[in-house]
Amino acid sequence: MVSGLLVKEGIEIARGIRKGSSQLSVDTFKYDFVNLSIKIFLFFTIAYAINKIFEPILSASGFLFSFVAFFGLHLPQNIPEPERNFFLEGFKIGDHRVSFWDIVKIIATLLVIVETFNYLEEVKARGNKPSPYTLGVFAILITGLALITFPEIISRVQEIRAMNDETNSRIRDVR
Repeated sequence: MVSGLLVKEGIEIARGIRKGSSQLSVDTFKYDFVNLSIKIFLFFTIAYAINKIFEPILSASGFLFSFVAFFGLHLPQNIPEPERNFFLEGFKIGDHRVSFWDIVKIIATLLVIVETFNYLEEVKARGNKPSPYTLGVFAILITGLALITFPEIISRVQEIRAMNDETNSRIRDVR
């Protein structure tokens, strides 16, 4: 009973902090970056949960299937190869591989870009000009997400190209 009251009190305190932080963000930037941060956090949390759900299914052995079936649950036993590769190795697009997490990070970046355009439309609809500070915060968020997404993909593409160049060079040397 006491722990339930503590949890309830903790939740109320967290709500108060979120409301106060959201109001401070709106007062300062004319945009609620706290709620945007919560949305991004939830997006990545859901993606993480999906990935964690698929990991045991994709690497399941007979024992896991038997153990789960004992509790009345049934895991799909024949995951098609494209879906399996998507979570384990990534999709092969040409010479490149794009993983589940690459796509999640690209979508997160695009969601912040879309949110920026929504903010701009909303401000223009009210007949106001967008705050340069608010646009700066959006730019920092987009840049941060892009920096954790695109260099990794670019380096993988460069590695694949280097391996292809090396292979082509060896083939020419053999001739």
